[in-house]
Amino acid sequence: HACGHHAQVASMIGAAVGLAAVRQHLDGDVALLAVPAEESVELEWRRERVRAGDLKHLVGKADLLARGAFDDVDMAMLCHTSGQPTRLSVGDSHNGSVVKRIVFTGRASHAGSSPWHGVNALKAATLAISAIDAQRDTFRDEDAVRVNAVLLHGGDAPTAVPDRAELEVVIRARTLDALRGACATVDRAARAGAVALGARATTETTLNYLPHHQDPALVEVARTNGTALFGPGAVAAGRHLGASTDMGDLGAVMPVLHPFTAGATGDAHSVDYAVTDHVLAALEPAVLMTWCVIDLLVDGAAGAHDVLARRERRTAAEPDERTAADRYSDLRAGFDGLTHYDGTHDTVRGTEGEL
Repeated sequence: HACGHHAQVASMIGAAVGLAAVRQHLDGDVALLAVPAEESVELEWRRERVRAGDLKHLVGKADLLARGAFDDVDMAMLCHTSGQPTRLSVGDSHNGSVVKRIVFTGRASHAGSSPWHGVNALKAATLAISAIDAQRDTFRDEDAVRVNAVLLHGGDAPTAVPDRAELEVVIRARTLDALRGACATVDRAARAGAVALGARATTETTLNYLPHHQDPALVEVARTNGTALFGPGAVAAGRHLGASTDMGDLGAVMPVLHPFTAGATGDAHSVDYAVTDHVLAALEPAVLMTWCVIDLLVDGAAGAHDVLARRERRTAAEPDERTAADRYSDLRAGFDGLTHYDGTHDTVRGTEGEL
């Protein structure tokens, strides 16, 4: 897997070894969770599992949250290896992500003798892609919007007008509002392709990941320990990354920490990616997390209580009687849905009726 998740598991095990040696001095519990299925791949297989009731959500931490695996957890941390030039980056944020599966349905006909009797679903899909591309410069730079589409199906034979085409679109953005706006843009593009050809479009929308923002108090703990371990010149300030992570889902319900460490070469998710320095990728992150946990859980867990109190003060300005888990569930439900657009009559139907 071209992202170094095996190094993350190694650093977690290393932290467990370190903490076991001082467990009698810690006032709290540490749970080790190796969460599967963080990447947004094999989406149709995962959707089938959701429809069958085997899964709640498409990605690992979201699914475990819904199953209650984190009900007794107050905060979470992990270290992710990368090909960055510095040994440690603390305070990074990530885009949230929505995935749309768009199926265009037309009418088959003989492509040579009577193409005018057909409705070309492939052309509707390619027009939708062009409509998305035409609007890329309307996305604000500060919203870090990314829209990536692949054509999963475009017909069965070149001798017939394609009556079915399928797009998979991943939409990323820095904030929930930007994510909603980009989703609306993609929806308009899908409708444009359908109405231009007189086709139908069915869109299944699923929230993949929430935007990821680390807890400022935990970032302070990690930066202090990282500076002590590696020196001030080895610790980079946080930056915003266009990628996504299901740590954002955890961050919606609890304080989270997600530093990046060095140790890899090449570009993530590419054939040249490799973990080449296991000390940087696994051992040093294990020591860093061990030190952070010790700071949080010694002296009656005063550090951990301070992190939780500071988070509570930040959220007190927006009183909400719902639990964090309920707010998280409502956020996901606000994105998910199934719509049917009839380009032959220019109408769209969803869970709330015609639009």
